[in-house]
Amino acid sequence: MKQTLSIFVISFFTFLLFPIGAQAIDFSNSNAKRFSNQTDFDETSQLDLPQSFSSFSSSSLRSKVPESVDNAVDPERYLIGTGDGFYISILDNPSLGFTGTLNQQGDLFIAELGLVKLGKMSLSEAQKQISKFVQTKLKKVTGVYVSLLKAKTASISINGAVLKPGTYKIPGTYRVLDALRAANNNEIPSLNNCNFREVRCSNNDSLKTIDLFEYLLKNKMDGNPYIYPGDNITLDYAPQKIFLNCPSREVVSGMVPIKANEKLSDFLSFFTFDKSVDTTIVLLETSLPSDGRAIKTIPWNETNTIVLQDHDVITGRLPGPELTLLLKTQQALAIF
Repeated sequence: MKQTLSIFVISFFTFLLFPIGAQAIDFSNSNAKRFSNQTDFDETSQLDLPQSFSSFSSSSLRSKVPESVDNAVDPERYLIGTGDGFYISILDNPSLGFTGTLNQQGDLFIAELGLVKLGKMSLSEAQKQISKFVQTKLKKVTGVYVSLLKAKTASISINGAVLKPGTYKIPGTYRVLDALRAANNNEIPSLNNCNFREVRCSNNDSLKTIDLFEYLLKNKMDGNPYIYPGDNITLDYAPQKIFLNCPSREVVSGMVPIKANEKLSDFLSFFTFDKSVDTTIVLLETSLPSDGRAIKTIPWNETNTIVLQDHDVITGRLPGPELTLLLKTQQALAIF
């Protein structure tokens, strides 16, 4: 009897632990699912990002407080596009909110309210139009707040003087310099050898040339625009360079790329020079038509009359004998 009871107890617990038809758990597969959305570059220079915002339902989003990405972007410069997701909250009724994602045509579909025709425009303009649309649909509403809840993923091409040229899928909040870093092992390409003065960015409806020195040396955000789906970004090696033989506080010195027909005054405006430099006079070593070289002494207020040439040498006058200054200029020439 005791033996029969023992067998019954063992059988009962075995049934609880291993029910009929149960399959073994594949922990390796579970682990793979856990990291399936991890963002990283693969060997083919592709960056795979998590699924789009459209995979979330309105009801699931309303059950939690949405975290917008508004603070991470400049609404005046960020252009909306396919995949951007919005959250619309009603100030009169905090419990009421709507979500929607821009489709391939750039329109926003709000399940409860209908379709908002938008297209390619700034985030700030889109927020105004969405707010106006919602207020038209809900006539008794006095306040509507629209936030960017999910930024789009942009598929772009990066070519030229980067370590890994190719096609990338990267966040739409990236700017041109971020994209170049992504294609260069997360490092900025050489500021001395690459033509950051004329980065070409083409798309179906536009072709623009970007001077990234405006951002790097002057901190102007317009000089480092947001990427957009379909962008084709090309960074060439610098076709023209001068040698800056003058102590400054900037991140680039020595060999520096210049634009075609760039004036000396425009070039100097990028730099904040050391206090030891005499900013009333500039020495310019330039090539002569006869293959020789000449040193010109140029008053600072006349630098807007001088057009720089490839292999020019700019030297700031320092305290001390003039001979020391000329020797430094000759040493700079040896680099070319």
